[in-house]
Amino acid sequence: MSSHTFNFTTGSKDVKSTSDYLDGLVKEYRVGVSGASEALLVAFTPLLVKYWRLLTSGLWDIDDKDITKFLRMLGTADLELTSERLVQTMKVYDPEDIWGELVLCLYKTAKRYTNISSTFKYIVKQRVITLIRDPIVYSTLADLETSSTKDPGDIDQAWINGVTAGDGWDQLTCLERAVIKLIYWDGLSMAVAAKKLHISLSQLKRCKRIGKSILAKHFNLNKE
Repeated sequence: MSSHTFNFTTGSKDVKSTSDYLDGLVKEYRVGVSGASEALLVAFTPLLVKYWRLLTSGLWDIDDKDITKFLRMLGTADLELTSERLVQTMKVYDPEDIWGELVLCLYKTAKRYTNISSTFKYIVKQRVITLIRDPIVYSTLADLETSSTKDPGDIDQAWINGVTAGDGWDQLTCLERAVIKLIYWDGLSMAVAAKKLHISLSQLKRCKRIGKSILAKHFNLNKE
């Protein structure tokens, strides 16, 4: 494989990756080839940097269609965010944490899609909306996602059932964990999540509220 070196400040690469090379990296990552995750991150770092710059400083290339579409998508998510307001809202998070979130988005996208360049923005949109709307639970969920194997697939049915639920999360009921997974990890709306779980919207909201309260107390988080 070709080696790539990335300059975090300038966003430049020594070697321009071809589509075939990137598709090959995704396939290798999915089957667990040694070093594939690191190579995938290096290859897609320029893409991640574009979003990182936008979220931390509001800087973006006005001719960049990818970022323009991303901002338009956020604007239709009942957030009414300009790039300036987005930066102000995201200041509660450390820039390094935002970078970590984007890396998680990359790996999540690679697990689901081959053409990461065109689908990455949709995964980031879900992530950013969650960060903006509910940072308390999301911050602890991010801790869970980055623990041990750092594999987003760890948040699965076994986690919902409490088999793999870690400290703090084991205090929630299966339904409360299911609600949190569908809303904060899968990015579903509350209405869709309620329908998927075959419960009323009011019951889902109650589970969400109780789950947040339990987690806030356990992780010593201040409720807003």
